[in-house]
Amino acid sequence: MPGDLAEFARRALERPDAVSVMDDAVALLAGELGVEHVTVLELGPGDDLLRLRAGVGWGDGVPGTSVDAMPGGHVAFTLASAEPVVVADMGSEERFAVSPQLLEAGVRSSLSVRIPSGGTVPYGVIGAHSVEPREFGDHEIGVAKGVAAVVGAAIANQRRALEVHDGVLQALVVAHYALDTGDADKAARAIRTAHDGARSLVEELLGPTSTEPLPGDLRRRAPATE
Repeated sequence: MPGDLAEFARRALERPDAVSVMDDAVALLAGELGVEHVTVLELGPGDDLLRLRAGVGWGDGVPGTSVDAMPGGHVAFTLASAEPVVVADMGSEERFAVSPQLLEAGVRSSLSVRIPSGGTVPYGVIGAHSVEPREFGDHEIGVAKGVAAVVGAAIANQRRALEVHDGVLQALVVAHYALDTGDADKAARAIRTAHDGARSLVEELLGPTSTEPLPGDLRRRAPATE
């Protein structure tokens, strides 16, 4: 399994598309933990609903389905927990109200982990759910934590890339209009802003720029201008 997790992480770095990473994550957990149902839930802006973004074992109704993050519920408990939440028997759970969706699916045991976002508010929750009573040991818990960490990193990277992309486009639009109005200084400042934004993203992905880049290094310094 460590090799499978490492391969999953490698693919996430090579193909930083959050949707593909989440699809790979649920497939990996379902196979390695031997469970019938896996979910990735994204916390919405209002913090009261989560949207199902990827899953295994839920038929065709996964994308976009909403789940209530009600206080005192299973999802809310997981979001507030720094450690994975293990439920050996849904029927005897007393720490929180059990999810109606899981009960309707016949789930008896569950392992859920919050997904980090790179900020103070987690992205959501990834859960592995079994219709047979079972214990989740240290190995299974470690796998779930590792998968959640990779998913969280992929999401944080994609969000950062989108932020930089929007900033670069905005700066280029400003430069365009500045040139149209003859304001060369403003255009130059906007172009530098766009360049710095693009450069920061490349360095986040590839590491700091070396003073003397090797041949073929994409992180080359732009030629100095007068």
